[in-house]
Amino acid sequence: VTFEVGDNGQPTFAVARGPLPVVSGTLGLEFAGSGPLRDNLKIVGSRRGRRDETYAIPVGKASSARDRHNELVVSLEEKRAPHRKLDLAFRAFDDGIAFRYFIPQQDTLREFVLTEEHTQLAFPDNPRAKALPLASHTTPYEAYYETKPLADLRSNQLIGLPLVLEHSKKVWFAVTEANLTDYAGMYLAAAEGKPGVLVSKLSPLPDRKKDGAKVLGKAPHASP
Repeated sequence: VTFEVGDNGQPTFAVARGPLPVVSGTLGLEFAGSGPLRDNLKIVGSRRGRRDETYAIPVGKASSARDRHNELVVSLEEKRAPHRKLDLAFRAFDDGIAFRYFIPQQDTLREFVLTEEHTQLAFPDNPRAKALPLASHTTPYEAYYETKPLADLRSNQLIGLPLVLEHSKKVWFAVTEANLTDYAGMYLAAAEGKPGVLVSKLSPLPDRKKDGAKVLGKAPHASP
């Protein structure tokens, strides 16, 4: 996985499996009152780490799992006032890449109402998707999966996780989420006018249609 801040100050990343590009993306959040936190950002720090440990699994087919990864945490700050801060954490495993948003402690964003997550995922070569179409954010997840080219997904259709994709080079991969705590569950939808690009669609909070709230929190706060 590689990370950079684009010319417009927007965080971007790209993932490859050996020489094969798998996915690229742009990142950002939007808050009620203070607007989007995705452009005009600069890198103000970074740190690296690694882990290799085995932990117990209480239920399931295996009794334990190995957590072995390298981590990069990039600290970003707006170039202009109010100079809000955002950390992005990336972890590279043998069989996957994980990332999360982290809102650090700061005077400019002590408590927040998150209204949107500007996560976009672009997949090259129009992979074949096994997608779970859902009518809304409150379904029982009992629909049938559909198999079709990713570019055929519609922007007005919610896709549940996990989303499984098959690259033309016969590489299989999936999009899912983990460690979902005090945050909205993520769905996906095709980006309007961008075949092969998916955007995140967070589940809205009940009875908050007026301000479109997805997550209520206070810093420090981490996404899944």
